[in-house]
Amino acid sequence: MPTSLWSRRRLLTTLAGAAAAPTLPSIVTLTATPAHAAGSDSGETGDVLPHTERGQVVWAYKSGGRAVREAAAAALVGSPAAVTAFLARGLPFAKAEDNRFAILTGMAQGAWPSASPPARH
Repeated sequence: MPTSLWSRRRLLTTLAGAAAAPTLPSIVTLTATPAHAAGSDSGETGDVLPHTERGQVVWAYKSGGRAVREAAAAALVGSPAAVTAFLARGLPFAKAEDNRFAILTGMAQGAWPSASPPARH
């Protein structure tokens, strides 16, 4: 083949096409939509909890601090009356304790970086 057919532009175009060819399957994969089970009307992923008292306790366990998780775990192991009692009385107290802990921890970490307060001018 004569060298005049392989100009710099044609060579770079050929190399760019050869380099881009392996990426085509990944482009198809990235634009694909997720598959859903047959017969399901909604696109929910299964992370949705039932709208029951026990589901509310599980949500509190998943999203709460240490005190909420401990109280929620004790309620989930117990009877339905324990679940109701946790939602009525235990959850507000546990949230308050977690909030107190978060505030005190933030104050301790967000205080002045040295042992003394900053100098005022």
